[in-house]
Amino acid sequence: MFKYKALVFFLVVIVSSSLFAQKTKEDDYASSPSSTKKEKAAKKPFKDRLRLGGNLSGSLGTYTFLQINPMLGVQTTDWWTNGVGFNFMFARGNNFSSSSYGPSIWSRASIKQIVLFQTELESLTINQKASDGNGFKRTLPIWFVGGGIQKNGFSVLVLFNVLPSPYFPYINPVIRVGGMFGLFGR
Repeated sequence: MFKYKALVFFLVVIVSSSLFAQKTKEDDYASSPSSTKKEKAAKKPFKDRLRLGGNLSGSLGTYTFLQINPMLGVQTTDWWTNGVGFNFMFARGNNFSSSSYGPSIWSRASIKQIVLFQTELESLTINQKASDGNGFKRTLPIWFVGGGIQKNGFSVLVLFNVLPSPYFPYINPVIRVGGMFGLFGR
């Protein structure tokens, strides 16, 4: 449990420091040859760097599955965005029902605005009940690492959980289809 808390603390420090680390003077950029890209992202007003997105998925029938995963991020450079999210899943089959929920922090890097790399740490609480009345409630740390592609804000990601657990509610790898867009249209 200590390793999990240390990892969460480490990731929160990294994400929060990158969210608020900005150069404020123009002459701070003069020494860097790649200053034009950094300058563009840092000079954008905060509201223009906000990104809203997420994923929706589901299936209906004998086995019902619904998932909602909203995400909010801040573009810290032209190629790097960090943020937070929340995940809610509901599943029901012949002999069980399950609901899962929890927050996440994530970091996403893009190359040429097409190729994505993402890491995400999620704390997922799982409530599962069988038709015979038995069930369990557990909170799991889940750490996704992976990548994918994006076009016009829409993305397809393939993510792998690197913290194995017998209670892992996903099929590894997880394939996410979703998007990330400027909150104020930019």
